[in-house]
Amino acid sequence: MYRQKLLIADRSEDYCCLLAGILKGKYEIRCCCTGPETVELLESFQPDVLILDVCMPMLDGIRILRTEGMFRPAAIIALISSNGDALMKQLTFLGVDHIMLKPCNIPSLLNRLEEFRQMQQLRIPSHAASYGRVSKMLTQLSFPPGRNTEYIRTALPYLVCDPMQGITKELYPVVAEIQGCGSWYQVERGIRSAIRNAYQRRDPQVWQRYFGEEESCPSNKAFLLRIAQALIREADEEMAVWRAEQKRLQ
Repeated sequence: MYRQKLLIADRSEDYCCLLAGILKGKYEIRCCCTGPETVELLESFQPDVLILDVCMPMLDGIRILRTEGMFRPAAIIALISSNGDALMKQLTFLGVDHIMLKPCNIPSLLNRLEEFRQMQQLRIPSHAASYGRVSKMLTQLSFPPGRNTEYIRTALPYLVCDPMQGITKELYPVVAEIQGCGSWYQVERGIRSAIRNAYQRRDPQVWQRYFGEEESCPSNKAFLLRIAQALIREADEEMAVWRAEQKRLQ
């Protein structure tokens, strides 16, 4: 029987050993206590689930999650030492599924791990705002890695969750805060530049799928809203297929 793979990345070796001892019967487990070790094990071990201490030495959790091309587990639990709105938003944007304040409640952590295990066994489709889904769509639309693309990657999950929010007055300031840039105006310009560059590099058939026969480069608002709608539609279609399959198997 396949046992899911779990990577425990925590700066405390004692804490790693504690969790590993509790969970060894359900998971194939690897542990590490530094940031570089975490990145290395993500690539070599390719876990199903990652428990990540954000305050890892030598390379912190935020930088780990931002590593380009890094293998991404199906579920990520982040452990933080203090609450902070900006940090919580960053972790959510970076694809973290659950955030817990250290020292975390062990029974609560075990319950969350069990929920993830059951969801993965059922192969439930990922949420429309998931990091992986957003990244895949931007890649298909010819957006290269870079700061300006990161503005869009940050904005889309928030727009998916609240399509009615104001782009300039509400969305841009949130992106500016998460990305640590000077102002919302810098975000607006960066997104505009990224859309123009991607439009010039575009595969016409891919862009037509989302923008029809439009011949001009879309505005920031038009682009973000159209892609947010496409993300929601794609997730809804996958969920409908999944539900039909579950019903058939009952």
